[in-house]
Formats: sequence, structure tokens, C-alpha cells
Amino acid sequence: LVAGFFTVITMLAWWILAIPVLLLAFLWVPVWIFTEFQPEDGVWLSLFLLGVGALAMIASVKGAKTAPAAAREAAATRDWGRWLGYAAMAGCVLLMSVVVGCSDFAIEDWGLYAILGAGCIALAWFRPGQYILAPWLSMIATVCMLTIWNNATDETYAWFLLGFALLYNAGGFFLLRAAPSLKAAGLLSAAALGFYGLGYLRLDEKIYALLNLDHGDILHLWGILAIALAGGFTLLTAHFLRRFRGEDTLRQQILALMALTATAFLSLALTIEVRHEFLSVAFAAEILAVCWINLKVDIKALRKIAAILFVVFVGLMFSQLVLLGAVVIESLFGGSLHFAPNHLPLATDPMFQLGLPMALIGVSSYLLQRQHDGKLPEVFEMATVG
Repeated sequence: LVAGFFTVITMLAWWILAIPVLLLAFLWVPVWIFTEFQPEDGVWLSLFLLGVGALAMIASVKGAKTAPAAAREAAATRDWGRWLGYAAMAGCVLLMSVVVGCSDFAIEDWGLYAILGAGCIALAWFRPGQYILAPWLSMIATVCMLTIWNNATDETYAWFLLGFALLYNAGGFFLLRAAPSLKAAGLLSAAALGFYGLGYLRLDEKIYALLNLDHGDILHLWGILAIALAGGFTLLTAHFLRRFRGEDTLRQQILALMALTATAFLSLALTIEVRHEFLSVAFAAEILAVCWINLKVDIKALRKIAAILFVVFVGLMFSQLVLLGAVVIESLFGGSLHFAPNHLPLATDPMFQLGLPMALIGVSSYLLQRQHDGKLPEVFEMATVG
């Protein structure tokens, strides 16, 4: 029935009729769910939704190819096709999420959900100008569904998390290689950070048992993975730095996003693996590395990345500096302040906890001054003097 309607809509360009057809087709799903739904029915509803979505996509593509000759009518047809496609995708993603949840997250329903995600990536591959946001819709929905999936065994959850992570990271990578765009680069970065964060929060200590490892065998699994991902995004940054031949603004945007993602993964590795009292030193060293790389390559965003890292560094030092200030005030004006020595590493080891980070920030300021980078070197100088 739906196929017949879309055939008529395409042949006669009655795009206004697509709205009630889609709404009534999708309405069949909640009608089924709220009447005599059984968990095993989820497969049939998912197949129905995939079929409706595919028919709507085919109709939108055919409509764009057979647009009328008049420019205004052709533009209107393309707009209808685009909105029809996104309405079908949004409806399929939303209703399939409901179906998967009502089916108690059955394995076969998850499989069809993965097919939907692969279909969205394929749409973006074949028609990037029209459907580049399609993988974003399905990826965000997938992350939300995995977040609320609480009744899965750790092993099952790990396999599905890994499968979806590979799907969207590979999809983002190939979309970026085929037609470089900021949205494709954003998909790759968001998928890598999102699925890594979800895995760490859900499987932090459990991953060792799943891999039959003792903590003594490999103590830094998540840190090693974060460093590996940072290395991968660094290689991508180098690739686009050397070989990108498109518009310079787009080139700088993609380079900025890749470099920021690499920095984020390196910062995550430091946060996970480095003890808290050494974390400020590690971030100061990272700031110095970014400022040094800024001298060597043409990536304008590295200055902003250095500024972001400096804000994180100040946040890490803030509580220690406030406590140190309280100690100074108490010693000058009398009274006593009771605190455990390990709460104030600045006082117990000032040369390492305070002197070394400030030296690193000072050198970073010098490196930035060599390129006359505005106010940021002055901020670093004031921090060093302070």
C-alpha cells in the first residue's frame, strides 16, 4: 500500500500527499505496540519500518531526478525530496528505538537497528550534499539506546558496543575520505569520543574479566586505547595537512577538529593514568607540546587548543592555589589551619608541583610570542609571574 502511494506521488509530483502517507504508515507501529504487542513482534515492526524508510528514500531520489524543467518547480521538488527523506529517517530511527526498547533489547532487533545505521551511512555516501546528517541521527540514537540498556550481560554489551563503534567510526572515516566536510569529520570525532566514553563508563574494570586478564597483566588498557586513538587522529591530521586540496577554510576546520580530538584523547589518557597530584604537570607539558607543534605546522586552531588546555590546567591548580592562599593568610594574620599534608602537594613539593608547571608555561609563552599570537602569550606570562 505504501509502495503504491509513493509510486503515484513520484509520478505525479504530489509531494504534499507524502505527509499523510508517512504519518499513517508510522502510526501503524504505535497501534501495534499498544494493542497486542509481543516482544517477538519487534522483528516484523523493524522490517516494516526499514521498508517504509527505503520506499520514502527511493521516492525522494526519483523525485529529484525527474524534477520539472522550470527552475522554481525543480527547486521545490528537491526541497520536498530532502524533507521527505529526513522525515522518513527521523521517524524510522525514533520508532525503531521504541521497538527495540519494547522488545527488551533483543539481539535480532539490535541487528536490524545496525542495518538502519548502515543504511544512513550509505545514504550519506551516495548523496553527501543531501543526507550527510543522516548518520548523525542514527548514531546519537544508538548512543542513547546503549546508555539505557541495563539488562545486558557485560560480554553482550561489549560486543554490541564494539560493533556500533566500528560501524560509525569506519563510516565517518570513509565519508571523510570520499567527500571531506566538517560534518563528516565531526561524525568521526563524535563517534570515537562517544563510544570510547560510553565503554569506559560502563566497562571500566569489567573489561579485564571479559578479556581474561588480571590487572597485573595490563594495568593501563584504557589509557593505551586512548593514546592509540590520539595517535590515529594525529595521523589523520598529518594526512589532511599534506594532501588536502580543497578550500583553505574547510581545510583549517577539518585540521582543527582532528587536532582537537587527538588532544582530547591524549588528555583523557593523562587523566585516567596519571595520579592527580601529577596531572597539572602533565597538562602543562601538553600545552608546551602543542605550542611547539604550532611553530612547525600551519594549523591555526592549535592556539585555541593551547588556550583550552590552559583553562583545564588552571582548573586543576585552582583548589591547590586557594588552599595555599588560605595557609598564607592564616600565617600572616594568626590562627591555625588544619589540613592533611597530602591535601596540599604544592606545599610538600613546590618545585615539582608549582615550579615545573610554571617553567613549562613560561616556555610556551615564549614559543607563542615568536608567532605574535595576540593576547595568549601575555596571559601565559601573567600566569608564570603570578
